[in-house]
This record gives sequence, structure tokens and C-alpha cells, in this order.
Amino acid sequence: MAGANDLRGVFCIETAFWFGPTDNTSMRPMLQWLHDVYDMPFLHRDAVSREELFRYLDVWGNMKTGTGQKDRHQYPILILAFHGDANGIHVSGDGEDEDLVRLDEIADFLEGRCANKIIHFASCSTISVSNMEIGEFLEKTNASAVSGYAKEVDWTWSMAMDLLYLQAIQDATDKNAKYLTPRLMKEQVSDMLKDEAWEDPYPYDALRAGLGFDIRERTKPA
Repeated sequence: MAGANDLRGVFCIETAFWFGPTDNTSMRPMLQWLHDVYDMPFLHRDAVSREELFRYLDVWGNMKTGTGQKDRHQYPILILAFHGDANGIHVSGDGEDEDLVRLDEIADFLEGRCANKIIHFASCSTISVSNMEIGEFLEKTNASAVSGYAKEVDWTWSMAMDLLYLQAIQDATDKNAKYLTPRLMKEQVSDMLKDEAWEDPYPYDALRAGLGFDIRERTKPA
């Protein structure tokens, strides 16, 4: 993994109630492990309403991007961890249609504010949309890439994929790769999560296929 001074910070916005008000399920232990082992910076915030979600999206959208010691408080990776459906996420955690925040709403809110950043949907089925819709999302936000799952996913397996994905992003970082560009995401991060990238037979292809995991990079200039 990249040196501690080169790690890219993660800003995670997550529902507080995955499986009810007394449930403790959370992305935070995984993020804390990456911080403890690799010194990866992260911020974790709970959101259970549209207002809270968009408040934190605004905070993240206004953050600068970069790596290195002088950029230690920058967080170019956004994780949105919620229940999901095709084309959206459920902010309240109960999966009702009225609490669905659509991809186009997020794109409109973050319009032009995501250059050299990536947005990862740690949610079921959210990116189960057409290539045109993903392309419009990327073009409007200027994000380098959007990623997530196109199928209903098991919590443990998707968490494992999230961990491997974040590690791949950090491993693709070096002193000459200051920004999370579309080219970096396409030529290094995505390729690292394939069986052919490794001498030993890691089951990346089967895991990606089983979860419907995908990374879509922006093709037009920001």
C-alpha cells in the first residue's frame, strides 16, 4: 500500500439504522481498521434524513483534493452507505419509496464539484442503470469515477469488496499520482481488481460478477 503521506482520505456518509434502531451494523469498523493499519484518514457521518445527507454532501463537495502531508485533511473518496434500489439510495434506512434519493438529485446537487474525486455507492442495486445515465452523472459532477453494486448484495461480501477496492485505490497512489484522475481509475484501480493482475489466482472476477460491482470512469474532460 502507498506510504502514509500519500493515502487518500475517505468521507463516508452512512445510515444509522441498517436493520432497525438497535442495530450496530456500520462501515466504521472497516474504515477504522484501514486507519489503524495503514493510517488512511477518514471521516464518518450518520445521516437518516434528506436534510442530513445533503448537508454532508455539501461539506464534501466543497473539499479540495490531493495527497501528501500538506493535504492530510482532504477526502477525495466519498462512500454513500445506505440501503439502495436501482437509481437511488434510501436515506431513512427503511427502504420506503418516499425516502429514495435518486442519482440525478445527487448529481444536480454536486454539479461541477467533484473533479479528481470518486463516488462509491455501498448499497444494493444503485448503479443498476444504463450506461447513458451513469455517463450523465459523471459529466454533471465532473467526478473521475462512480462505483457500486448493480445487484442485491450480502453485507459481508460487499464489505469485503469495499475493503479490497479502497486498498486498490491506495495501492495505485504514488508521489506522481496526486489526483484521482479517470485515467488512474481505469488503468490501475480497475485492473488491480481482476484475476489477471495477479500471479496467484485471486477470485476478483467471481466476486465482482457475483456482486455486480463496477467502476465507471469519466471519459470527457472536466
